[in-house]
Amino acid sequence: MTIRQRIVDHIARTISAGEAREANILLGLLIANFAGIDGFLDATTAQLGGFLSARYHSAATFARRLSTMRLIYTTLIMWRMLEFNPATDIRRPTVVVHATDFDVSPADVQRLIEAQETVVRCGNASDYYWAHQQRVVLASMYLVASGVLLSELEDLKMRDLGCGILKVGCGTLRERVIWPSNAALEAIGNAAHSTRILPPVPGAPLFVQPHGALLNTKLVSKWFRRAIERADIPGLTPAKIHRSAAKGVLENGLGWDVARNPSGYRRIPKMSDVPSLTDMERAIARHPLESV
Repeated sequence: MTIRQRIVDHIARTISAGEAREANILLGLLIANFAGIDGFLDATTAQLGGFLSARYHSAATFARRLSTMRLIYTTLIMWRMLEFNPATDIRRPTVVVHATDFDVSPADVQRLIEAQETVVRCGNASDYYWAHQQRVVLASMYLVASGVLLSELEDLKMRDLGCGILKVGCGTLRERVIWPSNAALEAIGNAAHSTRILPPVPGAPLFVQPHGALLNTKLVSKWFRRAIERADIPGLTPAKIHRSAAKGVLENGLGWDVARNPSGYRRIPKMSDVPSLTDMERAIARHPLESV
């Protein structure tokens, strides 16, 4: 296994598959730019800064790649292959962070899910691949509306689902538990088993593509947007559907701290009054999708 493969594998295990994919792409560019792994290991702060400036003109993209670069070098330091992180001193550009828009209509989210349920129920069941794709889309809608990030879907395993709950972001800073509705659990189960002849092992992916390959965020996002266009709900996006999980809690007056879970948001401001366990249970009972 090459150093590049080891780094990517380590990041996938400790952070996420999405972050590992970003690291793999950036490592390929760095190794090509510095003529091999040795040149990459010997790169200076000035050289790395020049590399980022030449390739990434957007402040947000520059900052994102810098974050990945620092993670790569931090891994190398942990393995004692380097003594210091040359990416630490690269100046991070100022990124304007806009306030998250929580103006999401739960009614629109419910309309979308009902439209997709109709597609699954009345669609061409003889088209095996198409039918499975639509089941995965429906399950994904339920999950995103319950607080799962679209990028987290590919990391979900069969063992994460059980006893009416779903563990999300296992092994990451966003690790949390969500409580999907009964209708959501049924849709998730149908999508998870629709292409499998034998019961999957606990470590198997929760969802796969129609031909058995692993899902990826880009593919699910494309399926998702097609379903939204088919349902003809203007302005709705996967990100807005995800925010509906937080909005459903906020509208019940339970505050930002409760809204941080299940949505996984880390930039939601904390509140001084922490709600009781009873308040949290009430929030779950009032989830806008429980009645779907």
